[in-house]
Amino acid sequence: MWPVGDPKQPGFHFCGKTVAPNKPYCEAHCAVAYHKRGVDAA
Repeated sequence: MWPVGDPKQPGFHFCGKTVAPNKPYCEAHCAVAYHKRGVDAA
């Protein structure tokens, strides 16, 4: 599950959406976490 916020601060939590099949994060956070090879990040 995707961490949200600073773990040392009140209000820290994890994304509560259903994780994508065979992935550790939901679809939206997988899109942020994983990049296709050969694609440069901005």
